[in-house]
Amino acid sequence: MKRWLFCLVSALSLYCGFVKADTLGDAGAAYVKGDFAQVVTLLRPLAEKGNSEAQYKLGVMYDEGKGVPQNYKEASKWYRLSAEQGKPGAQYNLGVMYAQGQGVSQDNVRSHMWLSLAAAQGFSEAQKDRNWPDQQMTPAQISEAQKMTQKCKKSNFKNCN
Repeated sequence: MKRWLFCLVSALSLYCGFVKADTLGDAGAAYVKGDFAQVVTLLRPLAEKGNSEAQYKLGVMYDEGKGVPQNYKEASKWYRLSAEQGKPGAQYNLGVMYAQGQGVSQDNVRSHMWLSLAAAQGFSEAQKDRNWPDQQMTPAQISEAQKMTQKCKKSNFKNCN
């Protein structure tokens, strides 16, 4: 009986993994077709369940106003959830939002932190743009941003505010 139950749970877990993968794939296919409302419909349940890839992509949809009205605050929410799970693209986009004050209060220190975190993971755009906010920061602010970056890394992207 225990073995049967274990097999059933294992099979369901495997199936759920495929459903997630298929849903992300279906969302990608809908995006290519330009059916952005369908993309949002497919991504939202996964994002709400904590899937970092779906959260990131839903953030992009809100950021660009595809399938939903453009809403930077909502985009930053989804980016943050994904960024806190270590997704470098979300970290980069959140850093840009802080630099520009889109959906969040403009904050060069936080911008520097998120861009640095993404750059440290090899995200090429962040590696190019990591020092962009520095032009408008004091040495003390840069030092603060570097300390926040280290603290955030050590906490595995938790408590990064």
